[in-house]
Amino acid sequence: MAEAFGVFASIVSIIQIADRVIGLCKFYIETVHDAPSDLRSILLETSMMKAILENVDPLISSSGEGTSILKRLSGPDSPIQACHTIMTKMEALFPSNYHQVHDNTSKRQKVKASLANLAWPFKADRAKKLVGDLSNVKATINLALTVQTT
Repeated sequence: MAEAFGVFASIVSIIQIADRVIGLCKFYIETVHDAPSDLRSILLETSMMKAILENVDPLISSSGEGTSILKRLSGPDSPIQACHTIMTKMEALFPSNYHQVHDNTSKRQKVKASLANLAWPFKADRAKKLVGDLSNVKATINLALTVQTT
């Protein structure tokens, strides 16, 4: 039971980070003219990963084999841990002062977003690698959940 609690706590943490990354991507896409396409990739992969993780609890609860799924998904080198690491690195690509995104953006925020856009080419390679890594982890988690529920 403690193992399940730990996995669900990790999942909640990942979902919270995903929410922040999604908000940041949306903010940059909406405020920066010609925002990099990498941001759209990050937004899509993060949104899909979040959707999968939000449905882990019902999928595990509905199947009688919830503990075997948890064993596959948990642990030090598990897909859940890898996802948490990737999402944390992805969040770090954005300036730390933009973790509080507001709907009412000021001119100053737009200028800062534009400056961050100018710095993005230096982060683009890391972003592409993280998106690829997240896609692989997403496929692994999705496969583990699909195999167990069929």
